[in-house]
Amino acid sequence: MAVPKFYEFFPCILRVLGDGKAYRLKDVTMKCADFWELSEEDRKQMLPSNRQTTLANRIAWAKTYLKKAGLVDSPRRGFVVLTPAGKAVLEENPEKVTLPTPKIVLVDGERLANLMIEYNLGVTTTQTYEVKRVDYDFFNEDV
Repeated sequence: MAVPKFYEFFPCILRVLGDGKAYRLKDVTMKCADFWELSEEDRKQMLPSNRQTTLANRIAWAKTYLKKAGLVDSPRRGFVVLTPAGKAVLEENPEKVTLPTPKIVLVDGERLANLMIEYNLGVTTTQTYEVKRVDYDFFNEDV
């Protein structure tokens, strides 16, 4: 069996953390490998960079996405713990965990340009013009 995709580890990670204790990410990785019954060869498979195993990389990415979704937290470096939101998801006993997708707001080009100018973001002042207005009181003969 090949190493599962990172998102396939979501339910396993939540189950491992289900007792509410903080675990080292390495321990979570080993428990997930046992859950998936990965062979020793799969556990030792390296990324093309030869800096990290594929398994550790995918668990780390899964943790990152779960953390962004608010389902897990890192109380300190290298440790991970289930949040109340993660516990609520786990209580549903999911076979698959689908994370919410962020809302994307599309802005048309003219509105984007106006917002950039208004908030001085990504723009540079190259020239300033002085605009004058005629004082109509100057021409009033009653004064």
